[in-house]
Amino acid sequence: MPKIKTNVLGSLIEISYMPDEKTKLLKAIENFKKRLSSFEKIQNKFTDNKLIFLTALIAEDYILDLEERLKNTKITNDNKINEAEEINIKNIHVSNEINLANEKINFLINKIIKTKKYED
Repeated sequence: MPKIKTNVLGSLIEISYMPDEKTKLLKAIENFKKRLSSFEKIQNKFTDNKLIFLTALIAEDYILDLEERLKNTKITNDNKINEAEEINIKNIHVSNEINLANEKINFLINKIIKTKKYED
């Protein structure tokens, strides 16, 4: 299994990964380091564990926001699907009414034609 070496807070960390996960892992490491760098000014005031914990909290907050947005998007999509289904049902109903009206019109036209034939 291949490994990536990365430096976090002055420590060299070696991470094993599945070959098809390399790009994803590199992106995760990059994102983690960006979040960690937001604590650069207070880095000397706190232990590495606290900084890592704060960084993890930022990631968790981001995940919770994404989950909420996903939930809201799903609700919106479900509502739109329901609206589309209601519109489809109404369209079917209107289509049936139009077909019924056309049948009545054709019946009346045929009746008029038959009546004219008898008059002629």
